[in-house]
Amino acid sequence: MNLLIVFFFWGFCQATSIPLSKDNPEINYQNVIFEYQLEDFSYAHYNQAVKQLFAIFESKLSKRIGPGPKRKVGLKIYTASGYGLSTPKALVVSVINQLEGRGFSKNEIFIIDEDSYNLRQSGFLPPLSHGGDTFEGVKVHSFDEDIHWDSDWHYISSLPSRQAFSRVSFQEDRTKSYLPVTLMTDADFWINLPMVTSHESTCVSGALTNATIFNINNNRRFIHNPINAAIAIAEIAAIPEVQETLIFTLLSLESYQFIDGTNFNARYTKSEPILWLSMNAPAIDYLMYEKINHCRKNANLPIFEEIPYFFAYCKSLNVGDYTDTSIIKLK
Repeated sequence: MNLLIVFFFWGFCQATSIPLSKDNPEINYQNVIFEYQLEDFSYAHYNQAVKQLFAIFESKLSKRIGPGPKRKVGLKIYTASGYGLSTPKALVVSVINQLEGRGFSKNEIFIIDEDSYNLRQSGFLPPLSHGGDTFEGVKVHSFDEDIHWDSDWHYISSLPSRQAFSRVSFQEDRTKSYLPVTLMTDADFWINLPMVTSHESTCVSGALTNATIFNINNNRRFIHNPINAAIAIAEIAAIPEVQETLIFTLLSLESYQFIDGTNFNARYTKSEPILWLSMNAPAIDYLMYEKINHCRKNANLPIFEEIPYFFAYCKSLNVGDYTDTSIIKLK
């Protein structure tokens, strides 16, 4: 397998390709983005891509993608934009297939996202008339139907305060956003499978938002508030239990949108045959932020002139460094 490493520097994307030696002690693989160039978006090519990305991740990070003591793994997908811009089903099936090949059974894998309506619209839940709550034999959970929130686990933020994660007794309080503890306490690990759009508050909605503010209840107070969205994204991402159980982000560029936020608009979408895997969610989002600005400029749309604050805040909280990353190309 031919591997290339491409270095990206803050503020611009001037890339240099050099051969990657078998063992390079100068590379921090936790910051690396592993990239696979897809031939097309079919299941066969997604499956080959996921197989190789999982293998290189295990090799370079010395982490095993397999069952632990709990024998459970979660897949946090994205369906907030509906059918037109949801996590590709072929990618999800490929991930399930590779997890099965590593020792998980289908009843030990679960899919999770916010809204049952969007899950149905995107094809991850069957129509109500058909009944059922599985996708390809895998249980699908939605926040609005069958996720039971734990009163001890929530993110508290009395707007516009900057209070962080807290474990306190349960109260019906609109300042609290509950976390899906099934990902953090019931699973050995979980995989983040976002999609990318522009966003009025965060400029880019992608890896970080899918793992944080699109992964809690009562999140509207953050989504439309730039300051509190940035704080919440970084602080939720920094929760130790989130960092310990989120193994990596797997992002497909099959479709991404550069206008209108989460409201799908096919006219303002782009597609690249690329699949990224990384532990460094801020780096993924920063590169997508640059891609979105490039698309907006070419379409004669206003660009986002300020770098979102959550990138720097995530760096300060050791969530990930968007200024020091590299891409390793597998194909």
